[in-house]
Parts: sequence; C-alpha cells; structure tokens
Amino acid sequence: MTFLHPFYLLLLLLLLPLAWRGWRGWQQETAVRRAFSAAPAQEKMGVPINAWFSLGRTALFLVAWTAIVVGLARPQGDPILGSGELYGSDIMLAVDVSDSMRALDSAPGNRLNGARTIINTMLQGLQGDRLGLMAFAGSAVTLCPLTDDYGVVGSFVDDLDFDAGVEPGSNLMAVITMALRRFPVDAKDGRALIIFTDGEDLSGQVEGAVELATQRGIPIVTVGLGSSRGSRIPVGEDMWGNLQFKTFEGQEVVTRLEADNLKRLARMSGGRYFQGDNRWRTAQDILSFINSLKKQALRVTRVQQFQEYFPWLLGLAVAALLGELALTLSRYRLVMPARRKRRRPRPAEHTAALWLLVLLAYGQVAWSWPWQPYQDNNEGVGAFDRQDYSAAEQNFRRAADRSKFYVPWYNLGNTFYKEKRYHQALNA
Repeated sequence: MTFLHPFYLLLLLLLLPLAWRGWRGWQQETAVRRAFSAAPAQEKMGVPINAWFSLGRTALFLVAWTAIVVGLARPQGDPILGSGELYGSDIMLAVDVSDSMRALDSAPGNRLNGARTIINTMLQGLQGDRLGLMAFAGSAVTLCPLTDDYGVVGSFVDDLDFDAGVEPGSNLMAVITMALRRFPVDAKDGRALIIFTDGEDLSGQVEGAVELATQRGIPIVTVGLGSSRGSRIPVGEDMWGNLQFKTFEGQEVVTRLEADNLKRLARMSGGRYFQGDNRWRTAQDILSFINSLKKQALRVTRVQQFQEYFPWLLGLAVAALLGELALTLSRYRLVMPARRKRRRPRPAEHTAALWLLVLLAYGQVAWSWPWQPYQDNNEGVGAFDRQDYSAAEQNFRRAADRSKFYVPWYNLGNTFYKEKRYHQALNA
C-alpha cells in the first residue's frame, strides 16, 4: 500500500495533545465528583457516568481524526488493470538519421524534417494499430517499442535528431534485422516495416535481411526522401553565417535519392514504394497501405484506476463523529434531565472542525478521482515542458516505482533521450 499525499500523515502528530486533552477531561470529571461526594458514596458509585461519557467521546474523536488524516493521505493498493482486444496491425517505423539526411532537397527543411512531417500526418489518421519507432544510420536503435499510444510515438518523432546514438554510416540491413526482432514472434499477419530514407546503403548486404522479412510475411514499405538530382550536405556555418558543406578529398559530397534501390527492396518483400515529395499525399498513401493489411487481434492492458481505501476511512470517520454526537446528546438527557429544557447541547468546536475536515477530504479526493494517482507523472510532464529534465526524471521515477502503469516509463525514457542518455532511454 502506498500514499498519494503522505505529507498529510504529519497531522497524526496532533493525536498526542488531543489524547492528553481527553485524559485531562477524564481526570477533571472524576475529581469533581470526588470533591462533592463523601468517601462511602464514592465507593458505591465508582467511576462517574460523566467520566465515561468524556472518555467515550475522546476515543471516538481520536478515531475520527485518525481516519480523516489517513483518508487525506490517499492510501492506495495495486492498480486495477483492464484488458481488451484491438484489431489492427503492428507497424515499425524506421527513420534514417545518417548525414545524408541533412540535405536540403526536401523543402521545407531537410530530409529528416520531411520524414517527421509525414509520420506526424500519419498519426492523425491511425486508429487501432500499434506503432514502434527506430532510428538508424551505420547501426540501428529502438526508440519506442510497439504501442497504441500515438502521443508517445509523436513525442519521440519530434525529438528525432542526427545524434540518436547510432554509428555513422548507412546500413539498411541493420535496421531490417533489428525490426524483425521487435515484432511478436507468435504474430502471423498484420505486420509491416516502413523505412524513411534516401536509399543510400553503404553496407551492400541488404538482400539477406529482406529475404528473411519475406519468409516471415513482413512487407517492407520504403519512402524515398530527397531528389535524384542530388544535393550537398550542410555541416554548419562559417563566421559570416554562410552554410558550409561536407567535403571528401577536397570535393563537396553530393547525396542523391536512390529510388531504384528502394523500389527493388520493396518489390522483393511484397511491399510498396512511395515518393516523399508531397508529404500529405505520401502519408495518405501509407495509411491506405496499412488499412489494406490483414488485421490481427492485439491484446492491450491499461490501468483503469487504483484500489482506493479512502471511502472506507471517511465512512469510519463519519460513523465516529455521529457516535460522538450521540454520546453528547445522551449525556445531557441522562445526566442533566432537569436542565434539558432550558439548555440544548451545542456541538463541540472540535467536532465541527472535524466535520469540515471530512468535507475537505471528500472534496479533495472526489475532485481527483480516479486519475489523481498520476500526479507525480503530471508534475514530471510539467518539469519536462520547462526543460527541467532532472526534476522530470525524479517525478517519473516516483510514478513508475509506485505503480505498474506504463506511461511513466515512456516519459522517463523520453527524458533520458533528451539528456542524450540513449542506453538508459532504450532500457526504460
């Protein structure tokens, strides 16, 4: 069991002075009776009834106080998981982040920006499919495993950059081989690999990986970015703000879209090739291809809410307060019948205060029910938006440690990615 607001538990320290006050009331009731009663009468009467009423009211007050304070701290049990089935496809997206993708022939912006735009447009039209994201150059890295949370995928897509923790170069075989390991081994249909690249493969050993994908029934869709005319690769600016371009042996390097290679790769695997010039049209063509895939049952598990114990505690507090009020009324009826008509008992001030605390606790918890368990995660998101990644990491870690919900882990991985801690981002 964990507490969502543990700082409220500090109010339990007030139990000591409250208990002492009740004990003093007990002693005063007993002392008054002894002061005005003879010794033989005291032995026959025993403890005065007023003292028992005082002790009972104090005990009920302490029970109510404890229940309210613990209820405000929001004790929670294990998350209640809900599972269901979605019918869709598993799609791995692989984006080339090699130096050639810096070329500015995919206006507006470079080729990598073109890939981002196409994917973000795709995300707006997807429903029920799971997506994963990879980056590759000379090697490949998984940035986001298969998920139906498109917001998480979009966050990783927006953060794609050329320093994604991969080796320099261009190796299509590496990304295809890694993508095949990311698909569920028991799935037979509804899978595809979509590669966003300019088609330059410097390794020259892609056929074997394509054949393996074909055997497993995974078509490869290639999206060509760039132009066949070629473009220089910017690497920075000089002191006057002029673009500087990559050179090799004194000559400027020109990178071209190798559309023929990408068409051949797609044809070998039973996939499709799309030219990425018109980004919106390309995104619609890819969505049409995804919708044409045979769908499979994708079982997903989500946290619906957490087991909450505060209703029971607030119920106990209300019962204790009602019991204290009943004892107060009974005391005046049984002990002071002669004064009953002339003076009506008033609720004790501390009892009224506890009623206010009950309302506060109910309002505070009801306002946040049932999503307030994600407070740490939400605070982490706020810190992430402020680019305070250290605070975001601490909040996401707390949220991840206190629940089995997967969102804090995604957010934690995104934080690591921002801090360029790529290995930890992959593990998260």
